[in-house]
Amino acid sequence: MTQSNCIHSAVETNFIQKIDTFLDLPLSDVLDDFSTEFDERKHETAWFKNEKPAAFKDQGYSLLEGYQKIIAPAIQPSHVEHKFEIHFDNFDVPLIGRMDLIHNENIADNKATGKAPSVVAKEADESLQLTAYALAYRAEFHKAEKGVSIIALFRPKKAKEQLSHPFVKATKPKTSNIQNFPSTRDQQSINRYLKLMAHVKNAIENDIYFPRAPGTWECSPKFCGYYQLCHKEW
Repeated sequence: MTQSNCIHSAVETNFIQKIDTFLDLPLSDVLDDFSTEFDERKHETAWFKNEKPAAFKDQGYSLLEGYQKIIAPAIQPSHVEHKFEIHFDNFDVPLIGRMDLIHNENIADNKATGKAPSVVAKEADESLQLTAYALAYRAEFHKAEKGVSIIALFRPKKAKEQLSHPFVKATKPKTSNIQNFPSTRDQQSINRYLKLMAHVKNAIENDIYFPRAPGTWECSPKFCGYYQLCHKEW
């Protein structure tokens, strides 16, 4: 999460100024932004014993360098980290969120991930997060978006030995795997999301909660702060 947040920060720094300049920052400036942010956040991060911050930083350098070379040149942003708050006439809870990137009437979400490309492609088609973004875009801009997408920065499956500086390598680094997964949302998807919002609100108001499937990461003492409390009941 720390690595992802720092990558987001560096991408944001580049794209915010690109709205006006139409030019990407030099790669060294973007990497310096990432480095500064990472060095500040690493002291606030609960690292596991087998995790080395330097390895995550080096991996972040590689992912961000790939993003700046493969993705950034093809994008002219109109909105970056765009906050929204949508209110409804017949629903007393607003929809609040933030879109990573809007470009050419497309909504993109940047994700550093260890998932397989096929999983990310499926997520792009089914993600409720992207559906919520499409709903918010239509409410704010009074027109449908051209599309939604996940821009995935794939972390390598096995950690490679790396040096601590991105510009000095003992061997030629492997090319980063950065891919864009486009998708669309139709009105049926929007309607289903609105219906789901209503049902979730009703469940919360009536104290109706369902546990996640045991054995998944959502239902584990490592990742769920409610694990012990939930298991007393379930």
